[in-house]
Amino acid sequence: MSSHPPITTLDPLASGPVGSETFQWVSVDWVAEHADDADLRIVDVRAAHAYLAGHVPNAVHIPEAVVQSAYGSQPATYLEPAEAATLFGRAGIGDDTAVVIYSAGDDVLGATVVAYSLLRIGHRKVMVMDGGFDDYVQRHPLVQAYPPAIEIRLLTPALDATLFIGHQEVRAALGCPGVVLLDARPAPYYLGNTHQWMHNGHIPGAISFDWHQLTYAGATGFANAHRIKPLKALRELVDATGIAATDDLIIYCGASREASLLFLIIKYVLGYPQVRLYEGSMAEWSSLPDYPIETAEKIVQPTPVSITVSDKVAA
Repeated sequence: MSSHPPITTLDPLASGPVGSETFQWVSVDWVAEHADDADLRIVDVRAAHAYLAGHVPNAVHIPEAVVQSAYGSQPATYLEPAEAATLFGRAGIGDDTAVVIYSAGDDVLGATVVAYSLLRIGHRKVMVMDGGFDDYVQRHPLVQAYPPAIEIRLLTPALDATLFIGHQEVRAALGCPGVVLLDARPAPYYLGNTHQWMHNGHIPGAISFDWHQLTYAGATGFANAHRIKPLKALRELVDATGIAATDDLIIYCGASREASLLFLIIKYVLGYPQVRLYEGSMAEWSSLPDYPIETAEKIVQPTPVSITVSDKVAA
């Protein structure tokens, strides 16, 4: 019998690593067990004051916001590979360092954005802690001490251009057979019922897939947007969109935060072979003259209650 309390009354994604060799989700128990591994770097992407108040043992602090910046007039663009490699290298992440990332708060997207930023510059052992800080603190002690002296390491940048797509390619692909766009934002943004962007709505033909559906964000009794649903539920949700494994999938959102989660799940956990992130997303698309935008509903997928909440206990 485990000495730890049940994680929650919700089914976790898994107790061990889930995904590919390149990217995985790992449990809070896995992180606690491996926190002292010499070849593992734990990264806390919360605000600095939160990190200082208590963090996972041996975690370093890299706030989410530092991986995206302005490029000319375009906001929220990912750092150039050399800049990103320098940033991560200063935190002790080298070519052979495994990295596990966690966040806290209203969404898991801080962790997935930082994970994606590592993958896009060629790093090939990236993990996100399922359940995030909130699950960890329920089961394991925190520390305020900083990790022992960390040496700056060499992280060799190798931009992986297969992971993303630019606006010109997206526009050229509109209406092409086998190309499917997924919009990861909540439905009001997809439908154009907000004033977030210069022009509101969605890219023509895109299917709405609210990222919250992948998590227990709206669960009754214990809402945790850092906990990913079980594999069966993930497959059901994605299958409901009608996409096929042979489709060329393009995923976008507002500024690629929300899309980063859907991208990681579909590509690395469910194993779809042709998945790309439109990094510019609506922040870029809505600013481009004469680029088309729709407001008519195509598919807005509700979250099935039967797989959002479970009465089973995860031991």
